[in-house]
Amino acid sequence: MATVLHRVRKCCKRQPVAENDIPDILTCWKNRFNPDFRSQRVQRLSELKSKVAPMKAERLKLLKEINRLTFENAVAPADDEPTRVALEADRQRLAQLHEQMAPLQAEINQLNRQFWVTKAQVKGNKYDLSASRYRQIEQDEPYYESPQVTMERLLKLEQVMAEEVRELERLLE
Repeated sequence: MATVLHRVRKCCKRQPVAENDIPDILTCWKNRFNPDFRSQRVQRLSELKSKVAPMKAERLKLLKEINRLTFENAVAPADDEPTRVALEADRQRLAQLHEQMAPLQAEINQLNRQFWVTKAQVKGNKYDLSASRYRQIEQDEPYYESPQVTMERLLKLEQVMAEEVRELERLLE
């Protein structure tokens, strides 16, 4: 059964590529019949994903806390320094976490760029060679606030606005 090595390259979209991935393409092609080579890549990918998974979980926790602190900072009095300081500290921790994750994620992306497609798969897709037809893309889990928290915050904002309107009315009297 014939197989096709498909390598997603950013240059196909006419975007500059920082790294030269041609040596990796050649290595993959030379080892296309070597099951040990494939299993080593799969094992390395698994290792990387297990290393980055706790960092991604921590990222979601930090995003949740940053979201909460951003809201509290928005409704807090102008002189509320502790909330602002905590917000900035969490933003710095998030930036550090992204720096730690970046090399691991770059290697994961590099290992995920190449994948094998059988002739039957290509034929089944009417010979469409678009990478998006074959490559499985893993997205990072986005952070979403729960609807209950959003509703609580909307009510809090409404209270703050009502207090400010009452203060303005007092000033106008």
